[in-house]
Amino acid sequence: MELAALRGPQAAPAGARLVPRLPPLLQGRARAGTAQHPCAGKVDRPARHPADGAERRAPAERQDPVNAADNLLGRAILLVNPPLVDGVAFTRQGRCQERAEVLGTTKPPYSLAVIAALLREHGLDFRLIDQTADNLATEAVIELLDREGFRPSLVVFCSTVPTLVADASEMAKLRRHFGAPIVSFGPHASAAPQASMERAPDVDAMVVGEPEDAVMALAGLPDLEQARSVAGVISRSGDVIVPAEGRSGFAG
Repeated sequence: MELAALRGPQAAPAGARLVPRLPPLLQGRARAGTAQHPCAGKVDRPARHPADGAERRAPAERQDPVNAADNLLGRAILLVNPPLVDGVAFTRQGRCQERAEVLGTTKPPYSLAVIAALLREHGLDFRLIDQTADNLATEAVIELLDREGFRPSLVVFCSTVPTLVADASEMAKLRRHFGAPIVSFGPHASAAPQASMERAPDVDAMVVGEPEDAVMALAGLPDLEQARSVAGVISRSGDVIVPAEGRSGFAG
């Protein structure tokens, strides 16, 4: 006998999510919320797509040049999975930080993809570049962004314990070229934030815990001097490392 027959019909309450405990953003037909991010311009509300009934958001309109949001870190965010380290590809996703040869491939940077979905949901301008998957040098990334006219105001990259120093060195090239602060997340920051900041002096801040909520909060700040107000962010203020208060999470 089928399990459904044993349980009997169960009507879902109005407005219930399709999958229990799954964040709204990841639900197939759910609406992730309509609160507008302080860095976003005017954004049309989601409209139903005639093909599949799923809710789609129309592209955000460009803001006028004179707008308070133009002074926020989230006006142009670059999300990066750093390049190969001495010709070796590494997985940089959560606790997974192995060389490609362990599994014969690398795992995709899922957390960067989730952050990108959140930024898109709030109408923020961003680019997501996977240097490892595309075997792309940082100099090529700079050339690509210059050609597109995209100048990052914040660079967010995933990293790991074994690749942190090499990753930070590559991301520092972006920092020097664009003048944007760089923020890292990964097991290194969550397990040993103080030591990781000391190992990577070019990194301006790191996220302790899940990166999604912290990155969205940082996007609404005018600069990283106010990063201490964001839960789970360890940052620099001059030569001083400012410890994180609590841990970041993912509220969905």
